[in-house]
Amino acid sequence: MRGLSWKISRDGERSVVQLKGSIDETAGFVDLVDELGATRTIRLDLGGVQRINSSGVREWITFIRKLPPGSPVELERCTPVLVSQLNVINRFAGDARVLSVYAPFVCPHCKHEENVLLDVGAGRSKLSLGSVKCSSCRKPSEFDDVEDAYFAFLDPDAER
Repeated sequence: MRGLSWKISRDGERSVVQLKGSIDETAGFVDLVDELGATRTIRLDLGGVQRINSSGVREWITFIRKLPPGSPVELERCTPVLVSQLNVINRFAGDARVLSVYAPFVCPHCKHEENVLLDVGAGRSKLSLGSVKCSSCRKPSEFDDVEDAYFAFLDPDAER
């Protein structure tokens, strides 16, 4: 049994792939590459990825490299486990463009913790972490990590 499942929806020349589960040695990315065929644009929705192990990192990198050449790849809804990999593994995303990530926030008022979806497609300078409101009490929430470290993958000159 695979730890990872996917669902592909097609919109014209774009394929949106929703991934769910764990990326590990059983991921089955070869089958996914075959299913994508000669898709013009590929958007990978990673919001359902809960974990990735070291074998999964290897499988992922091989998968990213085998996607159809000339097909732009976009990553959206990257979970914190994937943001960690973006920050420590050189070329983890290959040539893909990261559009959005989930980031950890905590409310200093009610102590509610949540991952908030942030648009990072415009780059780090456009992030507005101070404008995030708690989904529980609607008061301002605080980013619950080290900003420079969490968003380092957005800096093209950063060494990983």
